[in-house]
Amino acid sequence: MPESDVNMVIDSARRLSDLPLYIDDTSSLSVGEVSARTRSLAERAQREGRRLGFIVIDYLKYLKASS
Repeated sequence: MPESDVNMVIDSARRLSDLPLYIDDTSSLSVGEVSARTRSLAERAQREGRRLGFIVIDYLKYLKASS
């Protein structure tokens, strides 16, 4: 890989590491649990003077119905 590409990858990784990302890989959550975690993240972001931008849910088929 050319050195310019390596430098671009390093710079991109550095910028990504500075982003306020939260990844939750808990499996088999219910809709209610996802909602509660989302509210908690939004409240935490607000306390830190930020706002929650968006939520991404992968594998919706594994989401359980709330009881």
